[in-house]
Amino acid sequence: MLLEMVTIWSDPKARLILTGNFLLVVGAGITFMAVPWLLIQRSNGNSILGYSNAAVTLLILFLLPYFGKIVDRYSRKRVVLVYLGSAVIVDALIVAVILGQGSTETWELLTVFCFGSLGGSVYYPAQFALSQEVIAPDRYDSLS
Repeated sequence: MLLEMVTIWSDPKARLILTGNFLLVVGAGITFMAVPWLLIQRSNGNSILGYSNAAVTLLILFLLPYFGKIVDRYSRKRVVLVYLGSAVIVDALIVAVILGQGSTETWELLTVFCFGSLGGSVYYPAQFALSQEVIAPDRYDSLS
């Protein structure tokens, strides 16, 4: 197992994919743990989080066919980069607003939470398809 990891790490494309995945997982872990925790600390936070999560889940359910078309029709690399770039921009704007105000508002937390949920529904299929395009088939098991 370790030898396979060392072998896959020597591939520059795989190294970029693995590094990107690591950073995304850390960011998603923070987002999907910290944001709900901050929301439920507010008055009616449980209800707000529950209703917004239900709404985003339904929205994703209805948009999944469209997301699949995006992944199939456009360059997977472009889809991944557009999502990551837009995520950085949205997060930077929200952070700037929070720093400017000195506190967080519910809409800011919901924006980050909902954008992360919607974006992940496009990002992960595009990233997995991109991995299959750029990595040799005999290395799929190592990358997985």
